[in-house]
Amino acid sequence: MKYKILMTNKTLDFRSGSELYVRDVALSLQERGHHPVAYSTRPGQVAEDLKQAGLTVCDDLQAVPFVPDIIHGQHHMETLCALMHFTGTPAVFFCHGTVPWEETPPRFPRIYRYVAVDHNCARRVFDSAGVGPDRVTVVLNFVDLNRFRPRGPLPERPRSAAVFSNTLAGDRIPIIREACRRRGVKLELLGMASGKTCRHPEKKLIQYDLILAKGRAALESLAVGASVLLCDYSDLGPMVSSNNLDRLRRFNLGLSCLDRPLTVESLIAEIDRYDAEDAAQVSARIRSEAGCEAAVDRILQVYRSALKDHGKAVCDPVAELQESSRYLKWLGSALREREGQSKRLLEELDRFNQTLTIRLRNRLLNFPLLGKGIRRLRRGG
Repeated sequence: MKYKILMTNKTLDFRSGSELYVRDVALSLQERGHHPVAYSTRPGQVAEDLKQAGLTVCDDLQAVPFVPDIIHGQHHMETLCALMHFTGTPAVFFCHGTVPWEETPPRFPRIYRYVAVDHNCARRVFDSAGVGPDRVTVVLNFVDLNRFRPRGPLPERPRSAAVFSNTLAGDRIPIIREACRRRGVKLELLGMASGKTCRHPEKKLIQYDLILAKGRAALESLAVGASVLLCDYSDLGPMVSSNNLDRLRRFNLGLSCLDRPLTVESLIAEIDRYDAEDAAQVSARIRSEAGCEAAVDRILQVYRSALKDHGKAVCDPVAELQESSRYLKWLGSALREREGQSKRLLEELDRFNQTLTIRLRNRLLNFPLLGKGIRRLRRGG
């Protein structure tokens, strides 16, 4: 049976995370003869990619060209909007993170199943949505193996490295540069944080022997055959190896795998664990276990389970309205809390700016000519 599927996401702009998940799953579903439509109020780069591939993208639910058979829900606000608009359609909610607010798994009578991309996300579903293990399926993240083709054999020692991240930048980069310099490794930066957005990472990643990344970026790097060192924000994880691959994949090669501060010494110690032969074994396993098609097979199984549950259920409009009311109450409280956090952050930034201005002025006063000019300006002369 071919399904009409509405896929929601907070944004379809930047090529990262859940946006690329929507893109890859939608393209695979389309190739199988299904009819996916993507919905987001913030379209952009990924929306254009989908349109170029012949898919429909909507920023208004009124424009969805059909009543979907199933809602593939990502991010709670967009998922609940779709459920309230299509009042008879069942849903599966996908949780992609343990920290982001928008990934909070919602409760609703027509959300019959939940998919978590790793075991930490599964725990968040249990805690937030209050559902049992029978309603939660872990589908580990995947790679489009047709796009990310294997490179040639790695050299015995790494000659080139890349930071492949949308967030790792600032004062962390000099640390990485120094560690690479000491080991004779040429470093490049890829990702939004460095201002080098990579539209076709499959063409770039094959150029590097060692790649510093986490999550999806790490998985794609492993698929092409690079040696991968988990790293992002201000933290460092291990070099991915045959010995730790299973454990790290259970947690999506993600934030919880970064277990120590990033320093020059800790980074050098991990670079020294580079093993070209072991990296080739890891890549072979990723290519045999983490392909997109196998993941989409499992996602379709979850769709079918949700549709089967929906066929046995009796929809209760009153229960749905009550759950919608509870959701809106929670949403209002959450937004007020976030507003308070933003206000406190702005106040802290203002205090920091005032302190910095005073310190800068005092330092300038120590220079005779500048100090004289500043004092004249303060006197209005």
